Amino acid sequence: MILFTRQIWVMLLTTLAIIGMQTVWAQTQTAGKPKLAVYVFGAEESALNKAMATQLITALANTGSYQAADNYKEFFNKVAEEHKDGIAPGLERITSIGQQFGVEYICVALISNVSGEKQVGAQIVDVKTVKIAASGSSNVPLRTKGDLSVASEQIVKAMSNSATQKTAGSSNTFTDTRDGKTYRTVKIGKQTWMAQNLNYKTVGDANDTWIEEAKTNSNWCYENIEGTVYKTVRMCGSMIWIVENPNYKTDSSGCYENSWCYENKEANCKKYGRMYNWDAAMKACPTGWHLPTRDEWNDLVTVAGGKVAGRALKSKTGWEKGMVNGLMKDGNGTDSFGFSALPGGFWLADTGGDGDGDVFAFAGKESTWWEATEDGNEGYACQRYMRSGETSVSVEYGLKCFPAYVRCLQDN
Repeated sequence: MILFTRQIWVMLLTTLAIIGMQTVWAQTQTAGKPKLAVYVFGAEESALNKAMATQLITALANTGSYQAADNYKEFFNKVAEEHKDGIAPGLERITSIGQQFGVEYICVALISNVSGEKQVGAQIVDVKTVKIAASGSSNVPLRTKGDLSVASEQIVKAMSNSATQKTAGSSNTFTDTRDGKTYRTVKIGKQTWMAQNLNYKTVGDANDTWIEEAKTNSNWCYENIEGTVYKTVRMCGSMIWIVENPNYKTDSSGCYENSWCYENKEANCKKYGRMYNWDAAMKACPTGWHLPTRDEWNDLVTVAGGKVAGRALKSKTGWEKGMVNGLMKDGNGTDSFGFSALPGGFWLADTGGDGDGDVFAFAGKESTWWEATEDGNEGYACQRYMRSGETSVSVEYGLKCFPAYVRCLQDN
């Protein structure tokens, strides 16, 4: 039988008291803090997705703003079960699963291949409102276990600086001072995109300085070209300029206009944005924004899921069902990143030859957007293309004089 001296009893009781205080302190630290779970996808190796999730939930819990849900691993596995055919569940489904597990916030992260290196970006979503509470990304290549920790810390730091409580797809807004129109914007990976097609009405070259100078000159004349009378002015000595936008079809491609509304209806410009020929598209974005290049579109597609990016970037409504490989499939997307791509249709032809016979088609089924990248063939440029039922964002080529939609990308 072991006998304890009074001093030993005091030490034991003191130790037990300290342990009890520490337990109460730990419970106090987590009490009232929202429960958080994490889901990471994108990497082919499931072990990497899980390891990244562990690092993220640890880093976020260490901020003191969240507590890791006790069942966060079970939550991860449940979402992974529904991640089939390379397509992740939408935010609504993920948050619904979160409610089943008693989670209040979910960090959804995507590991993507950027220029040959794996990188990660993440968003924290409020389960009840499906609103984005914070977002962030890391530029650290995920090569070692240590990289996962560094990347997590970078993301947490970026999240602390990001805007809070923004609805998915409307994390910010931008007002075009040229006409007062306001556009939603969204950050996807490292890029900030307008989350709506541009709807700025270009008028030929009417904003060019030489035309504005010409209009202030009183030396007006008139010139008859192919039966159409244009106002002209003599400038710079013997030079004579036409100071109106010619409405003359110069070739079979139809380059006498530079922007259109679908079916020439203003209501469709409000719904889908405006369609531009390539030259107008290159100039249409406001200061601080630009028409994205091939590489910039590629970065977006990579972050949004590669071969299945179309589904993640399409709007949740508005797309009709489409036939793919003999099967009728839902045309709508998950709009997982708030890009909200709409099926604005195509301009096909001008049957009248004067702009009054414009033929449009496929609204609700398809849409194209210009790239700033030119094709190797003269008169052609590259476009991005989405179609109902398909999950990809493909590359097409179009005559520069034909119209397509414009998504502006913020300058770096």
